[in-house]
Amino acid sequence: MKHASNWAILSLIFLMIFNGTDNVAPFFSIKSAYYTPGLWDKEGSAFLFAFLFETPFAIMRFLPPWLFLATCSIYITLYYRYRKSIQQFL
Repeated sequence: MKHASNWAILSLIFLMIFNGTDNVAPFFSIKSAYYTPGLWDKEGSAFLFAFLFETPFAIMRFLPPWLFLATCSIYITLYYRYRKSIQQFL
């Protein structure tokens, strides 16, 4: 129970650190996670190469806050399930 609560608190702290910036648009829109200027104005192979090059960086900007939030919710759920099971045995 203590382990789950510690990891939940740690995940919330990491979420606040990563989400503490003024620019929170990349966390809610995958399109705004692409920072290449003029990417959406390009056409053909120039767009394809720029898009494929930028995609791993956009994913690294988009996924971490959501992973920390998911991890935190999993640990909070585990904490309350374990707490409930302990109360049943007492």
